[in-house]
Amino acid sequence: MGFAKTQQYTTDDIYALPDGKRSEFIDGQIYDMAPAQREKHTFKQKHLKVCLFILHELRSPGIR
Repeated sequence: MGFAKTQQYTTDDIYALPDGKRSEFIDGQIYDMAPAQREKHTFKQKHLKVCLFILHELRSPGIR
């Protein structure tokens, strides 16, 4: 019993994918990628990071 043969793709195949399809081409294989984060989510993530940094600085004892 042998292994299933996988198709080897070329750079022409990756360029033939539809616009906006996020994929990676690694060692002759095409892997689907997660969609890009939406702008609203990215903004909230950055805002949360700043808030946590400020909270940490206010609670941390140190030289001021």
